Amino acid sequence: MPIANRHWSFNPMVVSGAPDEPGVYALLEDDEVVYYGCALHGSTIQSALMEILARVRGGEGGCLQRVTRYSWEITHRPRLREAELLREFEQAHRHPPRCNQARAGQPEAPVVAGERRRSS
Repeated sequence: MPIANRHWSFNPMVVSGAPDEPGVYALLEDDEVVYYGCALHGSTIQSALMEILARVRGGEGGCLQRVTRYSWEITHRPRLREAELLREFEQAHRHPPRCNQARAGQPEAPVVAGERRRSS
């Protein structure tokens, strides 16, 4: 089942109201889900979205550059829920969301929030 939350505008004021909890999020261009991500323990949905928003505003958002809306779901098993969302999307569309695909010669899909700090 997709994230059952409303779609919010992807801008700093609205993102600042996203949950300070771990969970999953969907990034959309209009009504199309282009990316599913997760914020692991030690990170939050809000901080993950703020990181992505900062990259987008700096012109470094890659395939997320045209994201207009987002949705989220709090969960204490973000990796598991993210995998479930990706599996459901692939079953329905026969491919993952476009920004979850790593393409040859292109930067990888965005890093899961929380991993960035550990890998640095």
